[in-house]
Amino acid sequence: MKRDLCLWVEEALCNVGKHARGVTRIVVTGEEREGNYILKVQDNGCGLKPGKEQEGTKHSHLLAKRLGGEFRRESLPKGGVICELSWRVGELPKSAMING
Repeated sequence: MKRDLCLWVEEALCNVGKHARGVTRIVVTGEEREGNYILKVQDNGCGLKPGKEQEGTKHSHLLAKRLGGEFRRESLPKGGVICELSWRVGELPKSAMING
């Protein structure tokens, strides 16, 4: 699971480099809050372009499901994009430990 989470962060950062416009700041954080672990990558670019869901987003939703958590990716009101993966702290579901 550690590897899958690292690959998720890598992909989120690569997406900023490939797709984001006008970015001058990228913030990557991981924190525990109210019994959840929240891992996020946020930029201050122009926001998302409308379009269909790409493979990275599909994989993010699958990873969130394996963690028993949630994934969100959205434009921010003041500009930029946030990609966030969150799950309950504690014992991971058995399905999350297949590759971990």
